[in-house]
Amino acid sequence: MPGELAHLFESVDVLLTPTVGLATPPIGTEPSPEVLARSMRFTVPFDLSGSPTISVPCGFTQGARRLQLRRPATRSARSSSPPVTLMSRRLTGTNVARRSGPGNVRRIMSAEETRALWEKFKAADQAHDAEGTAAIYAEDVVLKGTPLRGRETLKGFDAGFWAAFPDYRREYLQEVVEDDSVALVWRVTATHQGRWMGIEPTGIPLDWSGCSVFTFRDGHIAEAQAFQRDVMGELRREANLQLVRRLVDAENAGDVDAYAACIAANAEVWVNGQQTQTSREGQLASMQGSLRAFPDWHRETLSLTCDGDIAVLRWRGTGTHLADWAGIPASGTGVEFHGTSTVEVERGLMRRIWIDMDMAGVMRQMARTDGSP
Repeated sequence: MPGELAHLFESVDVLLTPTVGLATPPIGTEPSPEVLARSMRFTVPFDLSGSPTISVPCGFTQGARRLQLRRPATRSARSSSPPVTLMSRRLTGTNVARRSGPGNVRRIMSAEETRALWEKFKAADQAHDAEGTAAIYAEDVVLKGTPLRGRETLKGFDAGFWAAFPDYRREYLQEVVEDDSVALVWRVTATHQGRWMGIEPTGIPLDWSGCSVFTFRDGHIAEAQAFQRDVMGELRREANLQLVRRLVDAENAGDVDAYAACIAANAEVWVNGQQTQTSREGQLASMQGSLRAFPDWHRETLSLTCDGDIAVLRWRGTGTHLADWAGIPASGTGVEFHGTSTVEVERGLMRRIWIDMDMAGVMRQMARTDGSP
């Protein structure tokens, strides 16, 4: 037992345990076997090893029952170390060193040090200074709840965010600064003016609030976590809606280049359950053929909704049948189409399109030769 403790203290400077494994029982209470076992859990090992220990009060339970901490040491500490009085750093205001490995001492920061570093970080954040924020991140910093890890990764994230939201401002509504952590409530205003996280600029102004917790270690931010609404989801939804609107506008204007810019190279298209196209080029050819058959074509949006990366457009189309279409010769008839288009967006482009429309009604209209609708 003494050897095991000596080995433990090769990598640990300070070991703190409860003096007993429960709050002090009231006087006159008959201890049960379970209470006795819990009472001796943290004392027996040091009694058997002959290790010196010191116990100090550290607080009370809600029922005003005393709590105590114990600080054990190695047997050699009796002769080589002076008596030690150890109190909680929250009571004394002093710092405590922790060792994560031999020779690697980690110092807990004071509230004053944390406050000074936090003010530097806020100044860099407000100035959109990615170098400034990176200097305060630990090399192995983690943004919890995201895949973002490491100083350079977060530096790139910050720079990309500020480029996409050049008018970004954060208002610090409330802060709590402790020895090695900061908790805050904030409000952000920004306009989405550039591509960010794969989302094309939407131009929409944002105003949202949230809270964050930062953990500091050895003079750097080691961890950060934000709690907020799904702003990225909102931006992606708006970008997808704008993509569908651009496609409809391009189709109505007969702008082939703008139409192509909305569609993925490997786009797939289904019409009434039958796959008709497997590439952007195929869909462009189909669109151009339809415009030749209906040169005055116009698609009217009746409703447009989006959930995640799936958008659904309900539409009404009109045009005069002046050339062969779907194997039917020009009839000169005004034709009205009704249908829905379901679009799956990948990386900002339409990857899959499912079109459902009343083809039987369209065929009946084109069968007329009197030009009536």
